[in-house]
Amino acid sequence: MFATQHMLRSLAMQGMPLNAIMKKLNNTLATNNTSAMYVTMVVGRYDLRTGDLEYILAGHQPPLLKHANGTLTNLEGAANFPVGNISNIEFESQMAKLKSGDRLVVFTDGATEAYDGQNNLYGMKRLVSLVREDKGSCCEELLETVFSSVTKFSEDKDMHDDITVLCLHRKE
Repeated sequence: MFATQHMLRSLAMQGMPLNAIMKKLNNTLATNNTSAMYVTMVVGRYDLRTGDLEYILAGHQPPLLKHANGTLTNLEGAANFPVGNISNIEFESQMAKLKSGDRLVVFTDGATEAYDGQNNLYGMKRLVSLVREDKGSCCEELLETVFSSVTKFSEDKDMHDDITVLCLHRKE
């Protein structure tokens, strides 16, 4: 994972288009990948001035966009393959606009695939409901709520996957 992050940062600093970055990253990781390892990811480029977000879903669950008015939408995208498994594939980017008060929530499947003591799945439906019902005004509160909910649900059972949640709040 570290190598993937390092390569992605390095490519992003070259100022290439997002789909070109993903194609190059994918081809590099796919070269001599005899173990068939792959990475799912959401990659985005956010313009702080305009609120424009260009993003690519690479085998990853779509992020959630909670609008200032309380409505919640999925940032759907093209069904791109995960990165590193198949060479020379194209990645299609999507565009979204964050307006004042909107919050973008990106999460790994470790959050939705947590299990409780009876092997029940936390699931996407529960996460969507939690984000929809959140009345907090900042990302810190939302992140605390998500982690607390997943931890309580899993009854402190050892997690089989990492849980990463990112929240971006457009305040302007």
